Amino acid sequence: MKLSEKPNLLILENLLRPAELTASGISEIAGEAKEPDIADVVRHGLFVLAVAHVETMLSDTLKYYLSVIPQKIEKENLSVSKDELLAHQFDLVEVQIEKLLQGLFYKSIDDILAYFCSVLSLDAKADNLSAPLREIKATRNILLHNKLVSNSAYIELAGENRRVARAGENLKITPSYLTGSVDTLLLFVAKVNRLIRAKYKDYTRLAAIKRLWAFTFKSPVMPFEDFWVFDEKADRLSFRKKGKHEDCISGSEAAFLNVWRAHFSGYTTDLRAFTIYTFDRDNQAKLLYLLSVFRHFSIQ
Repeated sequence: MKLSEKPNLLILENLLRPAELTASGISEIAGEAKEPDIADVVRHGLFVLAVAHVETMLSDTLKYYLSVIPQKIEKENLSVSKDELLAHQFDLVEVQIEKLLQGLFYKSIDDILAYFCSVLSLDAKADNLSAPLREIKATRNILLHNKLVSNSAYIELAGENRRVARAGENLKITPSYLTGSVDTLLLFVAKVNRLIRAKYKDYTRLAAIKRLWAFTFKSPVMPFEDFWVFDEKADRLSFRKKGKHEDCISGSEAAFLNVWRAHFSGYTTDLRAFTIYTFDRDNQAKLLYLLSVFRHFSIQ
């Protein structure tokens, strides 16, 4: 089965989930940061946690996007060992994505956001997105690795927003700096959220389900609307129903239909006994792909 034959199952709701969780987490930090007389160690911890939330958001968003659209992984980012090929034949894409992201997040925030915007085809300049974050991430780095003593790496990374003139000077994470940094991170998350919504507003759950159905069933007697009652507003399937021409479909189509119904209802009784040997080579590949999709893609 060619990669181009597989349906695009991207769902906006899933793509936005990391940003929404991050906004919630940083909002809690913002509340804690306003508490009077908190110890320096607590303030430092809140600062590090806020930055980590944003990095996790970017990583998790990329992880979901690339798992759904793996053709966006460029060949120079692929490196498969013999052991990986033999041990991860059913999740090799996931392994490659993990390796890609691990390498990416050792890079600068400019490089991370350039890759993020490029892969997601967002209508934004990475430099504009990264500019407010450079000094914050540089401060996080010297807090963790240099006891808040500025060094040449801080001066370079922070750029024109650096808070000291030269390496060797001490930095502080004051209450005002913490609240200002948290506000900046919240604004960044909100902007990423808006950019993703604008780009992928039509990628609903129902649209993805319909694309998967069209991939599974090519027959003109099996239109999606004949077999399902669905709620456009709620963006979900409501009920299944018997198709107008269901009694005329082939044996393989009936088997695939039973797989769909079992994964909608959750009842194993919907999945009548069959053996993969009864399928031709193309339908075997289709069945294995469909089952792999249903591992992570719910139609309920």
